[in-house]
Amino acid sequence: MSANLERSIGSQIRQCVSLLQSDDPLVLVAGLRGLLRVGTPPSELRQYLADVYSAFLRSFDAEIDVDVGSVELKKVALEGLTQLLRGDGGQGKVALRLNLKGALIPGLFDLSKLELLCICDFSGARFLGGVDFRGTKFSGHVDFTRAEIVGKGSFSGASFLGGVDFSMTTFHGDRTVFKGTDFTNAQISERSTFYKARFMDKVAFMNATFSNSVSFSYANFEAGANFFAANFERSCVYNSCVFGGDAEFSRAKFLGFVSFSEAKFKGRAELSAAVFEDDVDLSRVNFEGQFQMVGAKFHKDLSLERCWSTGPLYVRGCVFKGPVAFFRSEFSGPVHLEGCTFASSVELSKCNFDAITSFAESVFKGSLSADESVFRGATSFIKVRLPGEQGTLGSTFLGEVVSDLPNPQILGNSADERRSEGALSILELIEPPAELLEQLD
Repeated sequence: MSANLERSIGSQIRQCVSLLQSDDPLVLVAGLRGLLRVGTPPSELRQYLADVYSAFLRSFDAEIDVDVGSVELKKVALEGLTQLLRGDGGQGKVALRLNLKGALIPGLFDLSKLELLCICDFSGARFLGGVDFRGTKFSGHVDFTRAEIVGKGSFSGASFLGGVDFSMTTFHGDRTVFKGTDFTNAQISERSTFYKARFMDKVAFMNATFSNSVSFSYANFEAGANFFAANFERSCVYNSCVFGGDAEFSRAKFLGFVSFSEAKFKGRAELSAAVFEDDVDLSRVNFEGQFQMVGAKFHKDLSLERCWSTGPLYVRGCVFKGPVAFFRSEFSGPVHLEGCTFASSVELSKCNFDAITSFAESVFKGSLSADESVFRGATSFIKVRLPGEQGTLGSTFLGEVVSDLPNPQILGNSADERRSEGALSILELIEPPAELLEQLD
């Protein structure tokens, strides 16, 4: 850019800015529209213009701002800010700081495919037209705390390299997508958090990568959440979350500690083919819908202590290398622990099994303890393998017991066992869901 052209553009900008001192909304709109018509601003004025546009987006109370002139000002300011960030090519690196704290964004906020090198403050902002951050790369920390996103929330393929905070953010739209989003934190001290976030409709995190710790504690997923094939490379916490719809975690990989303590699953919870490399805490979890897990692998401890389940719990072909504890859990629906391999101890003490329970075809290589547990429905021990020195389970069986154990005394005197080589397992007596049969094929 020649010196003369740069001076001319600078002069035009100053004239437009002088109009922004007015109290007349029409004059303010004219000043902002004048800025839009100016060519590419000098580099030393770009931050100033970004601050001007941002100030107009922040200038009115979002709760009471209904004035037509105010909304028009914000629309023009949004257009100016977007044009400024995109520059001539529509894509590229942006080093300008963005302060939209508490702003009201009247239309779609589109920063897709940009590389933002600065810290971005979107805390408390209201995005009334949704956001489009597809493929956007955030190098600095991004703050969305207490923000509201109305409409689509597109984050597919985005990268958050400096950490991101969605604490208490509300997602109102039905198209919130984090597919393939990379939550890789540049600094080990930073983490990603969705603490108390609210997703009013379905949200998708398929194939997302969390390279550092992430917290979803107290988050509310009103209509379902999809974490299919997501990668969690460090700790992941879902304590006290509410899943109002289906929760999909099939093929997810958890390399660090995982906790769902006191979470509530109102719909179907699916963890088939998931891999857990560290300890898993499912204590005090409430399963109101179906819990389904086929072919999952647990490398360390699994705690299901004091859980409460009213729907069917279906676990098939899973491998548990560490201890498994179901201590003091309540199962009102049927429980299927079939075809699983338990390499270490299994603790089922003081549990209540009110419906059909099946351990058919499972292998227990460590100890199996069920002291003071009560089985009120039919119970199957068909083709179960227990260690040779296994003592009595110490349980009370009030329903029919189907067993082909070589040593029926293992079940204890309270069991009215029916030992039969040709007895059917519970799995054969009850038809599994159609979708499960497709997975087994």
